[in-house]
Amino acid sequence: MTERSQCRLHGGQSTGAKTPEGRGRISEANTALWAERNRLIALALEAEREARIS
Repeated sequence: MTERSQCRLHGGQSTGAKTPEGRGRISEANTALWAERNRLIALALEAEREARIS
């Protein structure tokens, strides 16, 4: 399998973050994104449980 040198969506260079600071920002953003996703799933499950009880 060959490594892509260009983005298949827009054809530009897509190399990602290279510096430790840039990688840290991406990590923090992903952590926040998944935390929010998990929170919303928990709320939906709780609402479903409440609906079954009543």
